[in-house]
Amino acid sequence: MRFSSGRGGIDHDHHLNITQRRHRDLLTLRQEFFDMPGLCLTAPQVVRLLDVPSEAADCMLTTLLQEGYLFRTTSGAYRRSYPPR
Repeated sequence: MRFSSGRGGIDHDHHLNITQRRHRDLLTLRQEFFDMPGLCLTAPQVVRLLDVPSEAADCMLTTLLQEGYLFRTTSGAYRRSYPPR
């Protein structure tokens, strides 16, 4: 999910370095799980949702797993932990 500035649809992602983009994408992913209780996503779905490389999606999902914010289902999908650990 990429957001434009609202000024003619110009995407300002090129002004962000990789670390800033990954941090923003991680916050966006966390918010998606927060806003939609019961949301269940696979790593490939995160790639498409956030328009990120698979390595970045894996890294973000691993971070959220390690924090206890998500858990991994037996089918390999990710869901939010309730309550967050």
